[in-house]
Amino acid sequence: MSWSKETSTRDALACISGANLCFLDVWSTWITPARQYYLLILPRPLDFGLTLLNVVGVAFLMFVLLVFARRWVGERAAGAVSLAYLLLILIFVAKAYDLDISWPNRLRALMSASAAAGLFAIWKSPAAMPRIFRSIGLFLLPCLAVTAAHSAESLLLRHVESGSALSRPAHVLHHAPKAARTALIVFDMLDFDLLFNHKSLDVDVPEFERLRTETLFARNAMSPAGFTEEALPAMTIGKVVTDSTPVSSDDLLLTIAGSSRKTPWSLQPTIFSEARNSGMAVGLVGWYHPYCRLFRAMLSTCEWVPIPDKLKDRGLTPWNTERALIGVIVQNLVGPGPNLIETVLRDEENGRRKYIDAYQRLLSAATAALTNPALDLVVVHLSVPHTPPIYDRATRQFTTDHGDYLDNLALADRTLGVLRQEMERAEVWETTNVIVTADHGFRSTGPPSWNHIATPLHVPFFLKMGGSGEEIQDDHRFNTIVVHDLLLGLLNRTITTPVEAEDFLDQR
Repeated sequence: MSWSKETSTRDALACISGANLCFLDVWSTWITPARQYYLLILPRPLDFGLTLLNVVGVAFLMFVLLVFARRWVGERAAGAVSLAYLLLILIFVAKAYDLDISWPNRLRALMSASAAAGLFAIWKSPAAMPRIFRSIGLFLLPCLAVTAAHSAESLLLRHVESGSALSRPAHVLHHAPKAARTALIVFDMLDFDLLFNHKSLDVDVPEFERLRTETLFARNAMSPAGFTEEALPAMTIGKVVTDSTPVSSDDLLLTIAGSSRKTPWSLQPTIFSEARNSGMAVGLVGWYHPYCRLFRAMLSTCEWVPIPDKLKDRGLTPWNTERALIGVIVQNLVGPGPNLIETVLRDEENGRRKYIDAYQRLLSAATAALTNPALDLVVVHLSVPHTPPIYDRATRQFTTDHGDYLDNLALADRTLGVLRQEMERAEVWETTNVIVTADHGFRSTGPPSWNHIATPLHVPFFLKMGGSGEEIQDDHRFNTIVVHDLLLGLLNRTITTPVEAEDFLDQR
C-alpha cells in the first residue's frame, strides 16, 4: 500500500511537471523580455495566474488518465500513456525553443522513432516507461518552481502597459508654424510589378492610377530590405539595416550595413526624434512593430496594432487570455497548416477575422491622424496588401474565405481612396506633402493557383507636393532609405517643388 501511495505521489508530481512543460512556449513569452516585443499587452498577473490554473488543470487530467489506465487496463496501458506524455513534452520543448527539427518532417520522424522505441520497451518491460516518465518529470520539476517564482513576482511588480493608444502622450508637442505638413503612407507588401507592370486584367486600382498622373512617380524605387523587421527601421533612420533582433518589449537591436555593432532602434536618430527636436508635432499609426512603446516620448499621438496571432493580440479579459493559451497549445501540438483540429476550431476563419478587425482599427486611426491639422508629420504603416487575403475584389466585401494577394491589392487601392477622400473633406489633402510607398514588395509565392512572381524589393513610390498636381515620371534607381532625408527636406521646406524633389532623388 505504501508503495502504491509513493508511486501515486510521484506520478502526480511528474504530471504537474509535464503539464508545466506543455506551456513552456507560453512561459517563455511571459518571462522573456525579447519575446514580448510583438505583444500588444505586456504580461500581467492575470496572464500568469491563468497559465498556472491551466497547468494544474492539465496535470489533473493527465494524472486521472494515468491512474485509470493502470487500475482498469493494466501496466502496459499505463506505459502507453506515459509514452504519450513524454512525446508531448518533446513536441512542446522543441516548439518553445525553436529547435532545428522543422515541422513536420524531421520532428515527425523523430516522434515516430521515439514512439517505436517506446512501444518496444513497453512490450519488453511494461513498468519501464512509467518509471522513465516519473524520473524525467521529477528531474524537470524545478522548472515549475521557476515559473511559479515569476508568477509571484508579477503579483508584486507593476508592469507597464502597451500604450497602444496615447490619448495623453508623455511628451506633447505643439504645432510648428514653419513646418510644411507632410505625411508618409507605407503599404505593407505593396508590389510595383503586380500593381503596374504585370497587373492582372481583373484587378482595378483607379486610386493608384490617378495618383501616378498627378505626382512625382518613381518607377525604380527599391526597398532596403525584403522584410518589415529591417525595412521600416531603415526608412526611419536613413541607413540600410541588414539584421534586427528584438531585445526587449520596447526595443529592437539593429545591425547597420558596414558595421558589426548592434544599436537599439529607439536610440538612433529617426525621423520622429529629428522632427521632435525641431519642435514639430508627430503622429504615428502602424502595425507589426510596437511603435508606441518604441517612440512614445517623441510622439504627440500614436496608435499601433500587433500581428493578429495568438498571444500577440490577446485582449484584456480572462477569456481573451484563455483563448490565446488554447490557441498556442493547439498550434504547437498539430503544427501549421490545415488539419482537423484547426478546422473544428475554425482557426483560419477566426484568424482572418482578426486581420479584418486590425485593418479596420488601423484605417480609423490613420484617417484621424492624417486629417488632424495640428500634426506636422504623420507616418502611417498599413497592414494591406499583406497576406492573408481578407477582401473579395469581385464583391468588394471583406471575407474570411480563401482569396488571393490580388484581392488585398484591390483593398489597398480602396484604402488609398478612403484616406484621400477624408483628407479632402478635412481640407488638408491639397496642403499636405504626401509620400506613398511600401516597406517591401510581394515576397511569398503563395498557393500554386496564385501564380505570382515575387519581386520583394521593387516598390511603388509616389510624392504629391502640397499645392501641386504636376506629373513627373522618374526612372532613376534609388533606395527608399532616402525617405528619411526627403521627409526632413519637405518638413523644413528645403524641398518645395516636384522638380527639386526629383533632383534630390536623382542625386541619391
